[in-house]
Amino acid sequence: FDTLIQGLDNSDSEIRAKVRKELVQIGPDVVDELILAMQSTSMRLAWQAAVTLGQIPDPRWLSPMSTAINSPNILLAQAAITALEGTLGKEATALFLKALPGTKLVVQMSLVSALEHLRDRSVVEPLSHLLEASESPELIYCIIQALGKLGDARMIPLIQKYQDHPNHHVRERVTIALDQIGRASW
Repeated sequence: FDTLIQGLDNSDSEIRAKVRKELVQIGPDVVDELILAMQSTSMRLAWQAAVTLGQIPDPRWLSPMSTAINSPNILLAQAAITALEGTLGKEATALFLKALPGTKLVVQMSLVSALEHLRDRSVVEPLSHLLEASESPELIYCIIQALGKLGDARMIPLIQKYQDHPNHHVRERVTIALDQIGRASW
């Protein structure tokens, strides 16, 4: 499997796609090798291995993927979030909330987006605390979007605090979120 797995690091995206497809067809027999590839110093190979694993139904990759959320390789972390969200569903909520404060900004944004997609209202309070502590307009935007989609009317006063935010994207998201919450509480 080593030669095939090394194909995930090929600079040609068509070759990588073909290799991923072959590896997914092989399935559980290649999971251990892909888990090892996730630890590669090649960012592309690690990321491609995670993307491939996410398409193979096998519980052996759940723990390494959970660890990968905190990887300095942002692409690997994002692939792990996608795989775990798709496999665990709402069961990923606690894992994502735990990882949220200690990850890089781009990964935090991916985690907030995943939490939004999971539609688990138990995340409203932790997201509100993160919103109040955040200085990044990008993260503020993502959190307000998630809170709007979750539709919890208790968040209206907090979201309204950002109506005059210097970033116009944040202000636009506030308007949309308040509208979504208003419609959800009818």
